[in-house]
Amino acid sequence: MLRRLSPRWLILFTVVVLLLPACSDSADDSADTTLAPTTTTEPTTTTEPTTTTEPTTTEAVEVVSLLLTFDGESCIYQGPTVLTSGPVELLFVNESEGFATADLSKLTEDKSLQDMIDYMGDPPSPYEPPWAKNVNPWNPVNAGKTSTWEGNLEAGIHIAMCIELLSGGGSGAYFATGLTVEP
Repeated sequence: MLRRLSPRWLILFTVVVLLLPACSDSADDSADTTLAPTTTTEPTTTTEPTTTTEPTTTEAVEVVSLLLTFDGESCIYQGPTVLTSGPVELLFVNESEGFATADLSKLTEDKSLQDMIDYMGDPPSPYEPPWAKNVNPWNPVNAGKTSTWEGNLEAGIHIAMCIELLSGGGSGAYFATGLTVEP
């Protein structure tokens, strides 16, 4: 009658079989233990050339760089004011003494850049108008720090602003420039 071995016995048996030759005290230490070289050949396969339907040339997509700097009293913009819709990279530099963030918004309801300037007024408006759709997420930036946002701008009139985040929960919006984004 055959008896089935438990997994524990199988493991023990395997270990003993593997270790026994390594632990044996061979009387013939001069035996040649070098391995004979072996040769292997790669299987030969033939493949038919394939044709792809993907385009062989690609147009490089140029990312437009925009720079906003907030010094606590004004928001300074550097970059093009007329650009083609597509990818942009916005670098925001907070040179103020408090928290601030960059704001890119697209004007809706057929509003113009002049409507925005009139809305902002002096001193700065605490909020952007309801007809301005925020494009980038607000990322509060500590004094002396920077942040970068990458995204796509759609065709239309956009505004670039710096938002000062005041202690106590208020804010002040500082207008930098208008951007005309063409299709």
